[in-house]
Amino acid sequence: MSGIVGIYNLDSCPVERKNLGRMVDILAHRGPDGVDVWCQGSIGLGHRLLWTTPESLLEKLPWRLLVVYAVLIRLLLLSVVVWILLLSVVWRVIF
Repeated sequence: MSGIVGIYNLDSCPVERKNLGRMVDILAHRGPDGVDVWCQGSIGLGHRLLWTTPESLLEKLPWRLLVVYAVLIRLLLLSVVVWILLLSVVWRVIF
């Protein structure tokens, strides 16, 4: 079974590759056949690869898709923060 890790800094500080590297190293037992990390700004993703079929020997995780996921994660977290702020304002008005 392969493994994935991720970091999202809410304070918008850049993700350090060494921290992401430590996280994927902890998952070494999940995927001894490959490792890769990606960082862009406050988001970092990493994975460990385990080949389970002959076809998987040629596979490489499509990082372009992960960039899209990273943007979606950022938007989702932003919307959660907005909802929390909105609910706190409504709560104060009601009570």
